[in-house]
Amino acid sequence: YEDALKMLERKTTDNYSKWEWVMRSSSFAALDRIDEANASVRETLKRYPDLTVEGMVNGFRLSKTERGRFIETMPPAGFPLCAKPEALAELAKPVRLPECEAG
Repeated sequence: YEDALKMLERKTTDNYSKWEWVMRSSSFAALDRIDEANASVRETLKRYPDLTVEGMVNGFRLSKTERGRFIETMPPAGFPLCAKPEALAELAKPVRLPECEAG
């Protein structure tokens, strides 16, 4: 996660994609740098207000391992968990979080 942050620091945040914002926030959380993770999530959600953990893990072609890492690191960073039903309706087999299935 330190290496991921070092790589991201080579760019300015003005040039980050949605993926890079999530990587940054999640890396901070994985390193237990929660204040920085929360601040990064606030900035991410200003740019991508509908971003959720479920949306992220369904929006990219991720391996099971990659998906698991985002499911593990995005919530402690402070990202909202559950995608809106209309976003999930577009997917043939959406990956659901247990917390979201119950609701």
